[in-house]
Formats: sequence, structure tokens, C-alpha cells
Amino acid sequence: DLDFASAEKNRKPLDFDNKLIWFGGLESHKMFSMKVFLKYVWSKVRHAVPDADFHLWGKNTQFLDFPEKGVFGHGFFEGDGFPLDGKGLYVNPDILGGGVKTKLKYYFDNGIPFLSTPFGFEGYPLHVIDNRYCQVAPMEEWAKILIGKLKQ
Repeated sequence: DLDFASAEKNRKPLDFDNKLIWFGGLESHKMFSMKVFLKYVWSKVRHAVPDADFHLWGKNTQFLDFPEKGVFGHGFFEGDGFPLDGKGLYVNPDILGGGVKTKLKYYFDNGIPFLSTPFGFEGYPLHVIDNRYCQVAPMEEWAKILIGKLKQ
């Protein structure tokens, strides 16, 4: 279950600093989703917000390291807490696969703002979507959403 008290206590003012973050491994189906995101969403975001960066931490993220495109695959995260001290918008571009999405509970409980696809949000109550700290939208809408958030 989501911890609403912790979420409220841990939320900080939104500060995306023109950064998107993926925090987790990129196994087969996650890698596929990420490649779709990079091709159809990130390219549009980067065109509209040229100084935007996308940072990936976790297993296999080093294979998606394209600094010239503003994509930085760091590999495993070393340290405590969250990458970039929680600054940035965390993304969950799941478009296939299965299993419980515990990553989103971790983000929610710790007050970390995130954007997820409906598939990636499956199993969570819709009433927690506030479009600030918790936003859910089909990937077709992501470029517009992300450009709006990063240009704030």
C-alpha cells in the first residue's frame, strides 16, 4: 500500500532542473520500452529543450549512453537516497511486461515526482494521480507533457 503520510512529509518543491531520470535496471522488456521512449519522446523533448538531460541509473543503463543526445547511462547507482538528490522528474515508460511496479511505490512514498504510462501504473489507485508529483499518461502524450514541465 502507498504511504500517504510519508509522501506528504517527503515532498519538496518541484525542481526538475531540465533533467529526467530513469532509476532501475533495463532488462529485456524494459530496454524495449526505453528504446521506444528515446526514439519517439526524448528526441522531441531534446529538440524543444536543447539543454535537457536524461540520466539513467541501474543494470544495463551504461548501454544507453549517448552524451551527444543528452542521454547519460551511468550504470549502477552508488550512494544513498536518490540520484541527483531527487532533483529531476523520474520517468516510467513501461509499455509491456508484467509484475508489480514497486518502483512507483518507492517514488510515491519518498515524495519523488514521476511520470508513468498507464501500463506502468497498473494496480495503483487512480485517485493518487495529482499531475504534479504523480502523473500518468499514454506515451503518445509524453513529449508535450515533458516539454511543458521542463520549460517551466
